[in-house]
Amino acid sequence: MHSKAAENHNTGREKSDWALLIIDVINDLNFPGNEHLVEASTALADRILDAKKIARNADIPIIYVNDNFNKWRSNWEEIFDHVQNSESLGAELARKLKPDEHDYFVIKPMHSAFYGTPLDILLSALGSRRLIMAGLAADICVMYSANDAYMRGFEIVILIDCVESNFGEEKERALKHMKERLKANLVSVDQLAKFLSS
Repeated sequence: MHSKAAENHNTGREKSDWALLIIDVINDLNFPGNEHLVEASTALADRILDAKKIARNADIPIIYVNDNFNKWRSNWEEIFDHVQNSESLGAELARKLKPDEHDYFVIKPMHSAFYGTPLDILLSALGSRRLIMAGLAADICVMYSANDAYMRGFEIVILIDCVESNFGEEKERALKHMKERLKANLVSVDQLAKFLSS
């Protein structure tokens, strides 16, 4: 987690009811069945950048939650460097979405953004009870994170064009599940600003 979030249990910024979670986008994409994700990654990055701009303009904190790739001594810069190696298919995605100095970064060991991480503490410090979710993969880490958020009483928004899965049908099943079972709002990035102001 970014050091400013830990200092005296104070984030040093105004409270925000909303937070944007960007899940597992610093990712080498080197796994079986990755073809669709690799092909979709450039457009996905552009749409997530649009979501970041909307969040920034609305003073909504942006929190990256990312797998540690079993690098237990790593920080976010080491994870980013790992993804930048010449064999990584996710290097361009990571470069486009590299966190900036205003972003928070939480490293997770498993699928859910909440499992074994300080995310709950950070969200409490920020005053955030409503979560906007983007990232990879819709049917795994995004859905597991949404499930844990739902059990904790968070309101959930899934940016439907800012999530992807290995296969389109897996994404659609995940979105249907999150809408029906987790009461998630399904919103496109073009609809986000209007949704936030409603």
